Amino acid sequence: MTRVDAAPTGSKFKKVLNIVGSVLAGLVVLGLFGFKAWKYFRRAGDVVEAVKGESKPEATKPAAASPKTAPMPVPIAVPTSVVVAKGTPPSRKSGEDLQLLSFEVHKAKDGNLQYIVGVVTNHAANQYFNVKLTFDLTRQGGKTGDTATDTFRNLPANFGSTFKVNIIGTTPVTAAMLAKLEGEKE
Repeated sequence: MTRVDAAPTGSKFKKVLNIVGSVLAGLVVLGLFGFKAWKYFRRAGDVVEAVKGESKPEATKPAAASPKTAPMPVPIAVPTSVVVAKGTPPSRKSGEDLQLLSFEVHKAKDGNLQYIVGVVTNHAANQYFNVKLTFDLTRQGGKTGDTATDTFRNLPANFGSTFKVNIIGTTPVTAAMLAKLEGEKE
């Protein structure tokens, strides 16, 4: 008969401790995950309740103007540019959809920035795309040959829109004339 030695008692104890430690670690991870999920859903519930419970603020009624006090004047904006020249738009020919209504050449009060501002209108029943404005410029001293251009991406049907064409160069512009106004019809 062979003799079997008894198993050391310490190894069974270590195995039980390892299993209990693993289970506890798993429970801690599961608890943290559950806590995070609970906080997330609780916060989402609070947001839903806040949105449901919010009421629109009541419109305030304007106070009756007292006959003793006069209304305050509207503040006037200080102009940041000076009109250098006013342009004369060409008259609209029959059948033309795009028309330049008015334009002016401006120069910034500070610096050399110059630009042309005005209004273009579309008389057609369809919108225009890539509307291009080209102006011939006359510089100080009568020098001609420079141009300034701008492009609209979209000009809706029966609609007028303002534009601003930047002028490149520091030599002052004394006059501008529309050279070309064209666009792609829808």
